[in-house]
Amino acid sequence: RADRRMAQRIISVLKWFGLTVAIFLVAVLVVLTWLTTSRVDLSGFESRYAPPARSAVTVRFFGTSSMLFSDGETNVMIDGWFTRPSTIQSTLAKIQPDAAAIERGLARLGNPNVAALVVGHSHMDHAMDVAEVARRTKAILVGSDSTANIGRGGGLPEEQITVVNGGETLQFGEFAVTMIRTRHLVPACPLLQVAEGTPTTIDEPLIPPVSAYSYREGKTYSILIEHPTGTALIQASPGFEEGSLDGIDVDTVYLGVGFLASQSIDYQDALWREVVTATHPESIYLIHWDGFSYPTVETGNRPIGPIRLWDNLFGMRSADGISYALDRAEMAGIPAFLPPLWDEVDALAVAHDQITRDGRNQ
Repeated sequence: RADRRMAQRIISVLKWFGLTVAIFLVAVLVVLTWLTTSRVDLSGFESRYAPPARSAVTVRFFGTSSMLFSDGETNVMIDGWFTRPSTIQSTLAKIQPDAAAIERGLARLGNPNVAALVVGHSHMDHAMDVAEVARRTKAILVGSDSTANIGRGGGLPEEQITVVNGGETLQFGEFAVTMIRTRHLVPACPLLQVAEGTPTTIDEPLIPPVSAYSYREGKTYSILIEHPTGTALIQASPGFEEGSLDGIDVDTVYLGVGFLASQSIDYQDALWREVVTATHPESIYLIHWDGFSYPTVETGNRPIGPIRLWDNLFGMRSADGISYALDRAEMAGIPAFLPPLWDEVDALAVAHDQITRDGRNQ
C-alpha cells in the first residue's frame, strides 16, 4: 500500500509539473506572438508630418534613415536600405540584399541616377544594400572602410567606392557633403550590446548571404549637406561626439530618435545640446523611429511603427523618443516634423508660412 501511495503521489506531481510547463509554454507563445506581430501605434503623431515641398531642393524619405536629396539636377542618397528581412530572418538566418525590393523601391523614386550614396555607418539597416543600389543608380559609394567592404563583397568596382575617415568634403553637383566623425548610440538593452559588440569593423569584403551580425558598425558619421540654398545635418544614430559640431550652423537637422528614450534623461539632454542646440537649426526632421521589418516598397506615405519586440524588449521606444524630441523642439521654438514615406518635402528648411505656432502643419 505504501508503494502504491508513493506511486500515486509521484504521478500526481508529474501531472502537476506537466500542466505547469504546458501553461508556461502557452503563456510564452502568447507573449512572443504579441511581441512579434503587434506594432506600436503612432497614429497620434499624424498632425506632425511635414508639409509638401515648396522649395527647389527636396528630400524623399523611405524608412529608417534612408533618404534621397535632389535639387532637380543632382541626387544624393543617404543609406539606401530597401531590403527588410523579418526579425526571425535577421536573428536566426543568413540574409542578403533583396534585388526585387530594391528594384521596386528605386522605381518608386523614379529610377534616379544618383551621384553619391552616402552611408552613416555600416549596420544592416544602413548599409546592407549599398552594392546593389550603387550599381543600379551608378552612384559613388561614400563611407568608411567597413562600408567599402560591403560594397566590395557585393561586387562593386573600386572606381565606384570612396573611403572617408572623417573631415573630408566631397562635391557632387551643387551639393557639398562633409563627413564628420561621431559616436553611435550604445543601446541600453544588454542583448543588443552583445550583438553589436566586437569586432566593430568589417575588415574584408563581406559576401552575402551572411548573418545580420556581420554588418558591423565601422566608423559613424554626422553627415553635413551644404547647397547654395541651405544646409542640413543628418544624425542618423542618436549618439554624439562632444564638441564635434561646434561652429556648424544648419537650416535643418535630421535627428534619429529610435532607442533614445531608453537612455537617461541626462544623456537625452546632452544629445540635444550637442546636436541641436549646437547647430541652431530652423527646423528638425525626426528619423530612424519606424520599424525595421515592414516592406516600405509596398507601404503608403506613412511609416509603420516597430513591432513590440523591438520597442518593448529591445528598447526602441519610438513613441517616447518622438515625444521627447517634439517637446524639446517646442520648448526651443523650433518647428519639428516626421517625414512621410516617398513624398517630396523641403530638404533644407520648411517654409515658415506652412507652420502654425506650435510647429504643426497648416
